[in-house]
Amino acid sequence: LQLCPEAEVVALLLREAPPGVQQLVLYDGLQFFGGDPRYWTQAKVVQLRARSAGAIADASWLRGFAAALGAFAAARGGALQVLELTGLQFGQQGRALVAPLVQCLFDMRSLQRLHLAGCNLQDHGLATLAPHLAGGFPRLSP
Repeated sequence: LQLCPEAEVVALLLREAPPGVQQLVLYDGLQFFGGDPRYWTQAKVVQLRARSAGAIADASWLRGFAAALGAFAAARGGALQVLELTGLQFGQQGRALVAPLVQCLFDMRSLQRLHLAGCNLQDHGLATLAPHLAGGFPRLSP
């Protein structure tokens, strides 16, 4: 998502996703490709074009993303088995973004894996998520 600074593009992808999507993998590329100088160069070019220091860390981008994820979850979340949001900085925005994530999870009845590594959830984010994950997702892997 570092290379996609326009939140509307991601929102469109989520709104227009076909029925039956089983895996949704949307992550901060720096988590996986941060050691690759070519990726860094491309990310810097995208940031300069967008005149932003990192769109996916921006609160308004994350709010738009959370709203789009909510729309996806309500319309097509029932079949989703894997949700990967590695590196998206939900935790920096506090409960304002963790709460919509929790709401999305209610629509993802088939969810088996949830990846939130590098999301900076910290104690308050985990405290918000934990009660909802404790018994509501029988297929979720530990």
